[in-house]
Amino acid sequence: MAFICKYLIPSSVQDLLNKIEAELVNMGWTIHDEYIPFTAGKNPSPVLLDTIEGNTSAATARITSITITSGSFAAGTAAGYFGIDTLVGKFVSETVKNNTHPLNPAATTSGTYGVVYKSNGELGDRIYEYVRFSLAISTTQLDIAAYAYWNNTTRAGYCMAGIAGFLTYGVDYKFVLSGTKNLVVCHRIGYLDNDFLFGHIPKRFYANPLATITVGPTGTGVGVVLPLTNTTKFIENKTYWIMGSLGEGRDRIKLTSVNPGVSITGDGLTIPFAAGAMVGANPSMFILNDTGLGDNIYSSSGKTVGTGTGALINTIPFISGAILDPDASLGYAGAPLSTTGLYVLEPILFYVSSEYPLGYCDEYLLIAPIVTTDSIYGITGDGLPLSTGTVTNASFNTLECLGKGWGINAYANKTVILVSGVGSGHTRRIISNTADTLTVGENWDTIPTGLTIFYIVDEVYRVAGAHASYLTYREYI
Repeated sequence: MAFICKYLIPSSVQDLLNKIEAELVNMGWTIHDEYIPFTAGKNPSPVLLDTIEGNTSAATARITSITITSGSFAAGTAAGYFGIDTLVGKFVSETVKNNTHPLNPAATTSGTYGVVYKSNGELGDRIYEYVRFSLAISTTQLDIAAYAYWNNTTRAGYCMAGIAGFLTYGVDYKFVLSGTKNLVVCHRIGYLDNDFLFGHIPKRFYANPLATITVGPTGTGVGVVLPLTNTTKFIENKTYWIMGSLGEGRDRIKLTSVNPGVSITGDGLTIPFAAGAMVGANPSMFILNDTGLGDNIYSSSGKTVGTGTGALINTIPFISGAILDPDASLGYAGAPLSTTGLYVLEPILFYVSSEYPLGYCDEYLLIAPIVTTDSIYGITGDGLPLSTGTVTNASFNTLECLGKGWGINAYANKTVILVSGVGSGHTRRIISNTADTLTVGENWDTIPTGLTIFYIVDEVYRVAGAHASYLTYREYI
């Protein structure tokens, strides 16, 4: 599992988009599309230097094609509008006459940058989810939306997950991106209502039946034969969902017969599906922000088909399995929230419209019993810190506590939490230690002082959002 947890400290909203891209790629998400719509007369090329008159230092743009949607160009000027040496084809061969960069602060432009990522889960057994991060050049917000399919030609997504919202950039804002190819959370530090969660349910209660159509397009109506990768646990006279992989939408089929290991036959399909569509207990994909949760697979009743935005929306909130009183059990609460009780972090339980549970996540995203902004939960085997102390000296990436007598590297790969004093709320991964000094893997934002109290724990979880379920993520910084 390629688990990534990374602080993002952007210098602009464009830089935030770039930093998110780098970490999603590190997690294993694939860049599916990248586009730069533009106003005619502006250069869409995100490069530092172009070959223009009087400048022989050239750079290569990442543009593979240019489509003009509006505007017109006089002879001999079109190439210059695009910031390239020559534009061959419709405009014949032309020399650069003008050069304007939308990324240049002096440039005036409009339009939206966009990057679309896709993932079919850690095991590669889910239907692809496509997540689009985009920004209007003149704004300070990233727009985020999830789709069951994204068309690179039309630059449109089908079967949107029902929620689209904003992640706001500002000076001194800090973000964390945490997750894997299954689930990703993006959290703005210091706020409970500026975060997103998207992806697939990691662990499913109903993993089977689940199969992929191997030959398409399928027929419709009565007696439709679906060649499948497997027919495990398909049962005659039951009804199963089908989700298209090419934007066909979603439909249901009532199973009439099973050809073991080869195909199933059923009635009721109203749209044909291409090879790659999934049949059975489809892995859910979704997106969550602070206003709600939308998915594009399930509904509690009826049949939804189509390819338009919002065609496959239904709310699937997730909740904790029980309401816990953190003061009701013995033990010591991890820093920085000290009570007489032992905090218990629970798995996330995903379910459909309060009808039945779909699956859960119990690894790097959990549910907290008490929430304030950026609440931190230290995790150890018995609930007690592995070590505590007061800082006597510190540098940009060390913390000293004289007189400790720790074993050499006894706490390597553990986590230190600054509980109170200067730097309170910081967590860092310990990469090595001496008898009295910890060295951390990423520099402190604020160097602790002699009054700073710290705890050492196995892991730490930080609250990402004040939703009904109080989502927390493992902070591996």
